[in-house]
Amino acid sequence: MSALSGTVAAMYWPVEEKGSAAIASAESRPGSPRMAPPADSGAPMAGQTGEEGLWEPAKNDPFAPRGWQAAAPVPAAAAMPVQTLPAAAPPPAGPPALPFQFVGQFMDGDQQLVYLGHGEQMLIAKNGEVLEQTYKVLNVGQTQIEFEHLPTGVRQLMPLPAQEH
Repeated sequence: MSALSGTVAAMYWPVEEKGSAAIASAESRPGSPRMAPPADSGAPMAGQTGEEGLWEPAKNDPFAPRGWQAAAPVPAAAAMPVQTLPAAAPPPAGPPALPFQFVGQFMDGDQQLVYLGHGEQMLIAKNGEVLEQTYKVLNVGQTQIEFEHLPTGVRQLMPLPAQEH
């Protein structure tokens, strides 16, 4: 209760402007907050520089902002000049995904034909045929079709759906 009455009294306590007895008596009372010197006194406050008046946190100020981590030490290798290595050649690009979709198949005598969709087009594929000047059909099997991507020479497989007999 005494803290509340002290706060109310401090709000209405008359304060004189320059070096008055009221300031001196407020500072001398135990438990009272310390008042800073007036701005026009020329005396630097704790944490200020006297020349420019810029505020800097005091070293012993418990409320001064501090970082959580210590500054990282500078490695000795940082003083050495950095050599740039020539850029390595990018790895060879693989073939794109097969652009064909399986539509159906047909046996023409002893040769198996496969119908493939490519966008709006319908293509008929058989062993040894080159499609779109990019893919060569190597083997049409019962479970998959083997293609060769001609620009890269990489072989790709297209699984066929299970057939009902």
